Amino acid sequence: MRTGRNRDSRRQGGDQPPEEIALLRTVRSGRGQPERLAVGFTLAECMIAVVLLAVVVVAVSQAVVSGQAELHDAISMQRAMRLAEDMQERIAALPYCDPGGVMVPGPEANGSEAPQFNNADDFDGYTELPGQLRDIGGNLYPGDYQAFTREVSAEYQTQTVPGLGSPIGGLMVTVTVMDHRGRPWSVSRFLPAGLDVLGSG
Repeated sequence: MRTGRNRDSRRQGGDQPPEEIALLRTVRSGRGQPERLAVGFTLAECMIAVVLLAVVVVAVSQAVVSGQAELHDAISMQRAMRLAEDMQERIAALPYCDPGGVMVPGPEANGSEAPQFNNADDFDGYTELPGQLRDIGGNLYPGDYQAFTREVSAEYQTQTVPGLGSPIGGLMVTVTVMDHRGRPWSVSRFLPAGLDVLGSG
C-alpha cells in the first residue's frame, strides 16, 4: 500500500525534467522536502583551468614577442644596408686617383672630414658615430637611422673582374654598419683602377 508521502515525492519528481531529477538529492531536510545538489567547479578543477590558461597565455605571448623581434631585426637590417650602400655610392662618385698622386689609403693633409676628401681612398678609417650619420648631401639621416655606427675600410689589391680579362689593380672598399647591439652588416665593392683611368681620359 502506497503512503501519501510516497505519492507526494513521486509527484514532485514527476513534474521535473529528467536532467533536473538527476540533481535531486535523496537526503531529506527537516521539513521532508528534497534538497537540490549544489552545481559548480571544485577547487581542483579551478586550479587545473587556471594552469591551462596560464600555459596558453605564455605560449601566445612568446609567439608575439618572437614575431616582434624578427620584424625589428628585419627593419634594422634594411636600414643598415641602406646606410652601407649609400656610403658606397658616395665613395664611388669620387675620383679613383688622388689629385696629388698619393696612392696611400686614408685622408691626406688636406683634411680628415668627409667633405674634404678628394678621392675614394681618403675614406679609409672613416667612422660615423650614432647621431652623426649624414647622406651624400651632408644632411643628417632621419632619427631611425641614427642608432647605427658606420665605418669604412679601403685597401689596394688585385682582383680578377669578370668581363675585364686579366687581373687588374683597384681599391676594395668595405662599409660596415653596426647597431647598438654590435651586430654588423657589411657591403664591399671593388673599384678598378683601369676604369677610372679610362673614364678620366
